[in-house]
Amino acid sequence: FYAGGLTEYVSWLNTDKNPIHDVLGFRKETNGATIDVALQWCSDAYSDTMLGYANSIRTVDGGTHIEGVKASLTRTLNTLAKKSKTIKEKDINLSGEHVREGLTCIVSVKVPNPEFEGQTK
Repeated sequence: FYAGGLTEYVSWLNTDKNPIHDVLGFRKETNGATIDVALQWCSDAYSDTMLGYANSIRTVDGGTHIEGVKASLTRTLNTLAKKSKTIKEKDINLSGEHVREGLTCIVSVKVPNPEFEGQTK
């Protein structure tokens, strides 16, 4: 655990990297669940690092919380790129792999009644 929470954890993971912005942190509480996300892109990383936790248990094989963040990031960045005309409306969307290149992201969900299936939590 890190005193500064997930944002401090992401900063630590990126200690030897070249971040292009400060760590972004988000928290949402809804229907008894809490979702925390911290993320940062680095210019010298060529793949993504996505870590997931469900009720403080590491979900090494991902899970719906990780897939949801991946899909949301891809959809949101494509929408913003088209609105800002960085990519044209008729152009194909950026792929998830391209959107996440250089990304370090931690997703933590706390839910009252978690469902664990196999290795995915």
